[in-house]
Amino acid sequence: MQKIQRKIPPPIRLKKVKQRFPGSIEVLKKLVADAGFIGEWRPQRISTGNFKHVFRGNDGIVLTFYASQTVQFQGKGKELPELEAAIGKYLVDVEPPQRAILPQKNEFEYDE
Repeated sequence: MQKIQRKIPPPIRLKKVKQRFPGSIEVLKKLVADAGFIGEWRPQRISTGNFKHVFRGNDGIVLTFYASQTVQFQGKGKELPELEAAIGKYLVDVEPPQRAILPQKNEFEYDE
């Protein structure tokens, strides 16, 4: 059996841009409430002295606000795009999109 090395470009996937909310947690809570979303905010300890604040909406949406002011939206359903639209206009991009190179096997075997 012989191995052949093939030269193929790896697939490329764009990473999602991280976004930051430049205000305090109190301001973010007010924006979420003013937009009409109902749910509960809870602080969660990440590490010593580091917290994140998680909003869990009654409809299953989740908004996480980290100590670094980075925000993350999660969940499914029609309410998620509405939350992203309501809060998104106040967000700032942290870094430009980066290309992520996915691992791929570049050789195969065949019988002679």
